[in-house]
Amino acid sequence: MQIKLTNDGSRTLYSEEFDACYHSESGAWSESRLVYLQHSGVDASLAAGQNTSVLEIGLGTGMNFLVTADRAIQSNAPLTYTAIDNFRPPATIIRELSLQSQLTTPGMESAWLDYYDRPIRHAQPLSWMPPVVFTPLAGQAEILVQDCQLLPSLSFDAIYLDAFSPAISPELWTEKFFADLYRILKQGGKLTTYCVKSTIQKKLKPLGFCVQTPPGPEGGKRQVLLATKD
Repeated sequence: MQIKLTNDGSRTLYSEEFDACYHSESGAWSESRLVYLQHSGVDASLAAGQNTSVLEIGLGTGMNFLVTADRAIQSNAPLTYTAIDNFRPPATIIRELSLQSQLTTPGMESAWLDYYDRPIRHAQPLSWMPPVVFTPLAGQAEILVQDCQLLPSLSFDAIYLDAFSPAISPELWTEKFFADLYRILKQGGKLTTYCVKSTIQKKLKPLGFCVQTPPGPEGGKRQVLLATKD
């Protein structure tokens, strides 16, 4: 694992094993804010003080969670955040990302690192920083999303799909996986991801998703993907 400086001044991780960065090299935090928080409608929902539920596929460094939790705390809006990951980067590396520099709420980095240092409590909700409840799920996402007791239908307002690319993690970009995500999204819920490949769009549309390609972050990908459950 290496630390990489991205174009907006924030840092991300580079995995030598997969030859891939955890976030866009054009701007790690810019990607988190635009692609996931804003395009998903979560930003607007939290700003309105609405109780909002999010599932993230690929927690990684926690940037998407932290930028969402920061918004919830600033708006005093209840946020239920569930995150699936099969690998946790070393805490020593996470400490080098200077996460607090990009956050508004004091003490968020310390609270995250305090959580990060502990063993994962699979499927155990944690009242992290009020009004945020965080639930980690450890394991293979393509298996966990099939568990109707763990992830009931119509559970989430938004899904952040931030897994490694289809070339690296093809099991997380199949029509079967998307069908499971469709089931657990609420009506009108949105799935957001950086991957805009036409092959991915063709898998989403037959399931009932309305697919759009809004602009990506400045200096980064021209378009990203937004799929809404009709």
